[in-house]
Amino acid sequence: MKELSIKSNNWYRFILFGALICATIFVAENVNGRFHLNDFKVYYYAAKALTQGKQVYQIPFGLDTGYYKYSPFTLLLFVPYTGFSFEVAGIFHFILLSVCTLTAIIFIYQLVTTYFFEGKSKSGPLFLIFICILLHVFRELHLGNINIILVLLISFAVYCSLKSKPFIAGCLLGLVIVTKPYFLLLILPLIAYRKIKILSALAF
Repeated sequence: MKELSIKSNNWYRFILFGALICATIFVAENVNGRFHLNDFKVYYYAAKALTQGKQVYQIPFGLDTGYYKYSPFTLLLFVPYTGFSFEVAGIFHFILLSVCTLTAIIFIYQLVTTYFFEGKSKSGPLFLIFICILLHVFRELHLGNINIILVLLISFAVYCSLKSKPFIAGCLLGLVIVTKPYFLLLILPLIAYRKIKILSALAF
């Protein structure tokens, strides 16, 4: 059985490089007065409204277009943030997104090189990958969106499926789909490959 491992001194160089880029974005956003995290602002204030028994849907949070569109369950994941001011919560969220971004890049690269393309994985291509998606990384960090967290959860679900852990894989996919329902598209390959146990866990 193939084993996935990200324990390598080479990864640390990439992590330091990525952390430096994320820190630079954070400083630049604050210096330029652009640390708004408008997408996160919607989640944060909608979660606060939920805890206060106020209206969540059909009212804007932040921008005029800042309507909350997802399930109430998703807001429960943001409730811990409401114990802090938006400014402090925004910093925590930015750090979380940065960590998830670097983790997702390394994890997906290792997943692909270990299980789909046989060969020795090296850290060199990670720098190129990060630079190629830097614009998207900047946008996610600027908006405070949670897409990269969901991508990481999906990657873990794929790994659990490969490791014959269908219940965990299904639960992770279920969490992703509940958070953003358009990820229902992910069930199509599960149906095609008759992953009944994963589908059952997902439905649970």
